[in-house]
Amino acid sequence: MDRVLSRSRQHGVTLVETLLVIVLGGIVLASIAGAIAFAGGRSGDSWPLKQSLAVAESVLGEIASRPFLACDADGPAPPGSGTCAIADAIGPESGESRYGYATPFDHPNDYHGFSMPAPPGVRKLDGAAVAGLAQYATDVTVAAQSLDGIPAAEGLWVTVTVTGPGGGPVRLQSFVARYAP
Repeated sequence: MDRVLSRSRQHGVTLVETLLVIVLGGIVLASIAGAIAFAGGRSGDSWPLKQSLAVAESVLGEIASRPFLACDADGPAPPGSGTCAIADAIGPESGESRYGYATPFDHPNDYHGFSMPAPPGVRKLDGAAVAGLAQYATDVTVAAQSLDGIPAAEGLWVTVTVTGPGGGPVRLQSFVARYAP
């Protein structure tokens, strides 16, 4: 009788239960590992897109930092005169360059038609290539544009398009309004 009672008081798991836990645990761990591997494999795919966006933002910021005046900075109106010595027009004036320290782009519309083809890709203001960005092409267009009561003669629509390796183009646009005569 003691033997029968001692067997009924024993606790533990059977071999079948142990195998079932091991199999189910393996399935759960394999699915988690597969999901992590899938996410990790896809995380680098957006890097060229993010880099294109950073380049486009940088160029757009550079353009926005230029003063938008009626007269070109190289030929402002003489004191007391309403006539510009050099009237500003879409596109760079003769001799102006993004890379020239003597006659740099000094107006947002000077950037119309500016491009940095790949290769050499993105370049600094001194003309030196930016390491790692040789496969990124940049194009800029600037057009007169009216917006919310601002006449087209006093507004510019700036479009910066950057195309990275193996990716579609990233296009950023901005409106620039004249803030001084």
